[in-house]
Amino acid sequence: MDAINSEMLLRYHDDRVPKPGEDWVSFTLSNARSVRKALLSMRDGARLTAGTRPSVTDFADTEKVLQLYVDAGFSTKEAFGITICVTRYVVGYVLEEQGEQERDRIDQNGTKVDFDAELAPLPLLTEALETFRQVGTVNTEDVFESGLGYLVSGLQDALRRKQST
Repeated sequence: MDAINSEMLLRYHDDRVPKPGEDWVSFTLSNARSVRKALLSMRDGARLTAGTRPSVTDFADTEKVLQLYVDAGFSTKEAFGITICVTRYVVGYVLEEQGEQERDRIDQNGTKVDFDAELAPLPLLTEALETFRQVGTVNTEDVFESGLGYLVSGLQDALRRKQST
């Protein structure tokens, strides 16, 4: 599994390391998007990558990523935590996306749920699920980007607090 995962990432993950002069925020965003694209490129890509171990090549790339975060002001421990956090956010998100696709494939002839009736007594949830009602999924590009934005904003806040002490 480790070798298959490494091959998938090598083949489809384009933004593995920071480009010269790229700041940590831009890299974090492009890296997360690239990991997502790689995982979505294969059926069960998220399941495939979950629990695998990196290769020696991956270690060299990780060193470059850690350096970017350390240069920005994070400790090595924080930098490593950021890389794990971002990757796990993406893997979890894609796992849900791919799981939903699989469920939809299996449930094509299944019983349809009347969401309007079920949500009627729940106005906040009804409003929150408007996108789901329009496009049939909560796993949209907007939701992924929002979550990624929240993550990066939190990291920026943490770095500002650290630098102001």
